[in-house]
Amino acid sequence: MQDEQQKKHSDFSAFEGTRPVQDNQRFDAHALSTWLAAHVDGFGGPLTVEQFAGGQSNPTFKLVTPARSYAMRAKPGPAAKLLPSAHAIEREYRVMDALASTDVPVARMLALCEDESVIAAEPEVEPDEVDTDSDENPLG
Repeated sequence: MQDEQQKKHSDFSAFEGTRPVQDNQRFDAHALSTWLAAHVDGFGGPLTVEQFAGGQSNPTFKLVTPARSYAMRAKPGPAAKLLPSAHAIEREYRVMDALASTDVPVARMLALCEDESVIAAEPEVEPDEVDTDSDENPLG
C-alpha cells in the first residue's frame, strides 16, 4: 500500500510536455508576436504557441520561433477579475529579475508586458531553458 501511495505522489506525467492552448486561454498570437518583436532583443517570428501541461495557477506557454523558444507566464485570462495581489506576476518578474545578479538560480527575465490589451493578461517572458523533451526534466 505504501509503495502505491509513493508511486501516486511521484507521478508527474500530467505535467510533462505541452499541449494546444486551452480554449479559455487563447489569445491573439499575432499581437503578442508584434509586441515581442518590439520589446525582446533578437525576437523574430513566425510564432507558434503551445501551453505547458499541468496545473499552474498562472498559465504557462511555450513560445516557439525558428531561432529559439521562450517560456511565458500570464495571468489567467482573458481579463480575469482578480484581487490586486492575486497572480502577481509583476512582482514575481521583478523579484526574479533582481535575483539574476545573485547566486540564486533563476531564469533570465526578458520582458514584462503590463498592457493587458496585448493578450488580455499581463505576460512575463523568459528564455525556454528547460529541456521539455528530456527524460531528466521533472517539469516535463
